[in-house]
Amino acid sequence: MDRTQYLLDLAKRNVQAYIAIPKTRAAMVTGSVVEGLSDEFSDCDMSIYYDELPTEEELQLARQQNQGSERLWIMGDRSEGGFAESYIVNGVECQFGHVTIAQWEKDISDILEQFNTQTPLIKAMSGTLIGIPLYGESLVQKWKTKIANYPDGFAQAMVEHYLKKSWRDEIQHFGITRF
Repeated sequence: MDRTQYLLDLAKRNVQAYIAIPKTRAAMVTGSVVEGLSDEFSDCDMSIYYDELPTEEELQLARQQNQGSERLWIMGDRSEGGFAESYIVNGVECQFGHVTIAQWEKDISDILEQFNTQTPLIKAMSGTLIGIPLYGESLVQKWKTKIANYPDGFAQAMVEHYLKKSWRDEIQHFGITRF
């Protein structure tokens, strides 16, 4: 079995522990697994969406059901509607993004309607476009449709942001202090 298929199967197995949490509404796998770029060093990236975030006890039970290690790391702020954690399952680092539906939809709107080019969530949004739904397919498809309808204003804001960033980087690279 190739590595991509192995990691996809691992994601499908891991998601079962989260689907068992009654507040879970959708889940998907994304990253190198869905891009077909997995190798022996690849991790398994998943996003899980809830009506409300699971308790610490529910998360610990999910890790145990997945035969996962203790957490490698946790980042984000639960009080802000989302966070991510990582642990090892069968020798693979599995990264789980946990977010409420309300927060994720607010994040999507902030990016697409307010043209926020500064947020790292743009990467998560692109992950949604390529992600494979493992649960709650209609909800994931709704987000894919909204994100795929990339507004012209946001496209222009992104181009301007990266042109300015590139220009500033070049100036710094060449040590130009006056112009």
